[in-house]
Amino acid sequence: MESQKKDVLLVEDRVAVVQQLGESLECGGYGVQHQNTLSGAVQTVREQGDCIGAVLVGLGLVSAAESTHLQELQNCSAGPVLFVYDPGQSGAIRRTWAITPGGYIPHDAPGAVLDASIGAAEDHFKTARTRESAERDLRESERRLALLMANLPGIAYRCRNDRYWTMEFLSEGCLGLTGYAAEDLLDNRVCSYNDVIHPDYRDFIQAAWERALADRTRLVTEYPITTKEGLPKWVWEQGCGIYADNGEVIALEGFITDITDRKVAEEVIRTSERNLEAKNRELEQLVYVASHDLRSPLVNVDGFSRELEYSLQELGSILDGEIQPDEGAVATLRRELAEMAISIQRIRTSTVQMDRLLKGLLKLSRLGRAALQIDPVDMNTLMKELASSFSFRLGELGACFRVEDLPPCLGDATQLAQIFSNLIDNALKYLDPERSGDVSVSGCLEHGRSIYRVRDNGIGISENHQEKVFELFHRLDPRDSQGEGIGLTAVRQILFRLDGKISVESVPGVGSTFIVSLPACGMPGGRIPYEIE
Repeated sequence: MESQKKDVLLVEDRVAVVQQLGESLECGGYGVQHQNTLSGAVQTVREQGDCIGAVLVGLGLVSAAESTHLQELQNCSAGPVLFVYDPGQSGAIRRTWAITPGGYIPHDAPGAVLDASIGAAEDHFKTARTRESAERDLRESERRLALLMANLPGIAYRCRNDRYWTMEFLSEGCLGLTGYAAEDLLDNRVCSYNDVIHPDYRDFIQAAWERALADRTRLVTEYPITTKEGLPKWVWEQGCGIYADNGEVIALEGFITDITDRKVAEEVIRTSERNLEAKNRELEQLVYVASHDLRSPLVNVDGFSRELEYSLQELGSILDGEIQPDEGAVATLRRELAEMAISIQRIRTSTVQMDRLLKGLLKLSRLGRAALQIDPVDMNTLMKELASSFSFRLGELGACFRVEDLPPCLGDATQLAQIFSNLIDNALKYLDPERSGDVSVSGCLEHGRSIYRVRDNGIGISENHQEKVFELFHRLDPRDSQGEGIGLTAVRQILFRLDGKISVESVPGVGSTFIVSLPACGMPGGRIPYEIE
């Protein structure tokens, strides 16, 4: 069934032309409405809207003065606007085209021609409007996408699968995350994204992408970067490969966002957990000290004070005359006085031991409360100062002390000096007297950590004692009475507060190596890289 045709609005002030065109339009099945002026036509179109299928405008009404009304009519019309001309009006057509383009129909066109022209104009009009609508939708979609990309807390990217991760597209978040404008990284104009990744993690990222592409799975990982300003940041990345029909990887696409705050928070939690573990171990050791180490001298004090009591009773009996002051009584008196002197000496030894234990506990307590100033520390300078302080002792022992080039680290310079002073002191204390002493300090960077090794060729530590050396008041040689016996315990406690670790490797008769791990400079958190499944 043929659809009903909409009305045609005829805009013409000549009665004869209106009558002629009206009859032709009615013969073609169109309803006809009429206006004498363009302004009136605009009002009719606005009032009747979709009822008007097309508008026919006489060229005689078109002038530069009326161009505003004509443009308004074309904008609000739901159908095409055509111009009706008389033979010989080519000049008027050119003027009209200069004002606004449109289709042209002679006023004496037969009904069939008129119908065909209007139908063709309507089809063209619909196609043009559809295209305009699609273009508007596309522009709006692009605007929304651009707005979304601009407000993403990170970088949306597309890059090539090469060693530089050459970027083909980067969202505006690139500047805020890396310090580089997107244009700087596109096609590696200023630098490549691989240059932004921390050097210690570049091989890790390369291997992670190779696994993801080989398995056709998405990549989800975390790693550190260095911004244009040299600031360290941690980022989270998720991406996948884009494949051609033949399976070839043509690009990588994904998203990268800043997780530095999260990593810092995680590090705070890890530090708190480590401190709690350390405090628990210290508490266990304190309980042991209270129940054993402190009890032992107390037992001595109690026992020898009883000996004094018995001796004093003996003396009292002699002085009260219960025992005659003969040679036997004098011998007894002398014996009791000697035993009293021994008891007093042993009591004093026990009190000194208790005082040493209590001072050690107090020193550990102060270490746990000392404020820390975390800064990059030049370990070469620090070690040079320590070497100077040990020079006299090294000369006395005839020992050699060597320091290799050391990487810097993050820490408290004062506390680090105490750590390495204790380690060097222990190395010198337990040198083998049968051979020339040799102590060395070396260092390297491993996965964002500064690793230091203090080696000696001393007497060594048996395997079953290697973990015990870090316990409170533990001594390799129980006969050694120097210090409080908390040196390595203090070292471990300080390192816990500095996000550090210490371990020992030793062979009896060969020597020992104490290994210290600390955060490297420029590494937030200093963690080994990993992937998230």
